[in-house]
Amino acid sequence: MSVEDLSGLVRRRRRRSRSPGDRRRRGERSMAEQLADPDCGAVIAQLEVLGGGSVELRNSTLGAAAGLGVFAARDFAADEPITRYEGELVEYAEARRRRARDEASHLRKHIPLTWTIDGTRLADGTRITRPAVELRGAGIGAFCNHSRAAANAVFDFVDCAPNARLLRAIDRGRVVGASELDPRERVSYIRAARAIRAGEEVFVDYGDDYWAGQRPLARATELARR
Repeated sequence: MSVEDLSGLVRRRRRRSRSPGDRRRRGERSMAEQLADPDCGAVIAQLEVLGGGSVELRNSTLGAAAGLGVFAARDFAADEPITRYEGELVEYAEARRRRARDEASHLRKHIPLTWTIDGTRLADGTRITRPAVELRGAGIGAFCNHSRAAANAVFDFVDCAPNARLLRAIDRGRVVGASELDPRERVSYIRAARAIRAGEEVFVDYGDDYWAGQRPLARATELARR
């Protein structure tokens, strides 16, 4: 991603986010501050957004039932960050309620037993109905389809400095609960597991814990796609 692309991304995120004063009162940091973060900035700078020319949303190669999928619009090297997994941050208890209501699609573990990302919604909780429009300038990792056999990417995350300091404290023997980690200072994203060529669909293995919370029909669909 070029410097010009990053500048445009920061401007778009600022327009969609709260005012600087609002963020400070809530302890949030701006995109520019996270880009300058020594622990996570380098990864964030590489994450591509819809409309940036490197990742696209298209009809999945898995067929109509799979809906949209994420496609590489350029070559990605093995281990290269691809795009952020974005959505509404929801607490673990709310995620369990959504699972009980059969609303578990695109729920992704963010901080275990504490925070989850619901990729079917925007950050403010609005349901995504026009992804090609509503996600322009945002990460589209939530639209990566599952394939155990053809997986060419993996889920990953990086912690920014506030969380990284806590995790280093754990390494020194301090007891820190997951509730002390700030979900806004952890970036969940999709990373290439191997070299991916331009035009390829990006697949990840959702894992057994994801499918365990799905309806029987969804489970049958997953088994058919392996």
